[in-house]
Amino acid sequence: MIFECLQEYLSRGLSIVNRAVPVKGSLPVLSNVLISAEKGKVRLTATNLETVITYTFGAEVKEEGSLTVPAKMFQEFISNLEPGKILINAEKNVLNLTSFPKSKAKFNGMSSIEFPEIPSLKENSKHIQINSKTLSNLVTHTHFSSSTDVTRPALTGTLITYNNGILNFVTTDGFRLSEKSQPIEGEFQEFNVIVPTKSISDVSKIYSNNEDLISINLSESDNLLFFSSGDTSVAVRIIDGSFPDYKRIIPTSSVFNSKIPTQELLNAVKLTNVFSKESSSPIKIEFSNEGIVKVYSSTADSGENVSEFEATVEGENLVLSFNSKYLTDFLSNIKSEYLEISSNGGTTPAVFKSPSIENFLHLIVPMK
Repeated sequence: MIFECLQEYLSRGLSIVNRAVPVKGSLPVLSNVLISAEKGKVRLTATNLETVITYTFGAEVKEEGSLTVPAKMFQEFISNLEPGKILINAEKNVLNLTSFPKSKAKFNGMSSIEFPEIPSLKENSKHIQINSKTLSNLVTHTHFSSSTDVTRPALTGTLITYNNGILNFVTTDGFRLSEKSQPIEGEFQEFNVIVPTKSISDVSKIYSNNEDLISINLSESDNLLFFSSGDTSVAVRIIDGSFPDYKRIIPTSSVFNSKIPTQELLNAVKLTNVFSKESSSPIKIEFSNEGIVKVYSSTADSGENVSEFEATVEGENLVLSFNSKYLTDFLSNIKSEYLEISSNGGTTPAVFKSPSIENFLHLIVPMK
């Protein structure tokens, strides 16, 4: 394999695909990036067996071929080179690199035969298209509610459905839930899949500055969800398992409703969290129909904090206790002037919505 390319293209490609390189892979070759040269282009590929990321760029290919080299080390070296042309000559699992006019390097690699098979999408397959802002909104408003408990794989993922022109993202860990929907124009294949939340978060970051539309394709035969746009494609492994029937736990009525300034609540939670974190005690929110909200936590060992502010409150006076982390995660990810909170009291899920964020809701189950 022999090709000549620009340092800028190679460095950008490595920064993208290396998101899929595992910290500690089950196979030694997973710590490597696959470099393939063919007919005027170079393709970089990395995988952790859950996600496959591929980046393609133009190059002057003098001899086709492929090789894998250590991903992190190779990226660090390339990123420290000055912009300009790079000549790469690979033979017998050794990659020789010349950066004009100053540097030469040699990387010991592994044969591309040892690299996992790279999935490919069938041409003319049905797909939906969204822009990067839509994808970012769907992920931002849901990712934080996923579980990290690997013994329940379905809860570590994001449920992604497309039905009747609506693209829907849902996450839950069993104690909180986030749902965000987005209408999508066009008639496409309906689907219902669970993909790792970390993977879908990486996809959103990869395409964050993308100006072209992002195509989403389902390959049921390969059990993969494909994302592609421009020079970058990502294949995400679908999680086997059943997602909870979350619709049945969403309350359809309430005995209490409140409209709260988001920043006031976030500031109060941050102050109270200083005490609740030390003792692992819940944060309590007291709603008064006189229009006052109190946020507090108190323990014998750590002390106490009480913050209060004005809000619109309708219905019964109510005190709800919440896990401090759940409140912090939610409020840190939601950019909205006001929040609407409703509840049936007790330990029934409290519903959080925002007047400025369409098709979004968040549930938190209060602590006893």
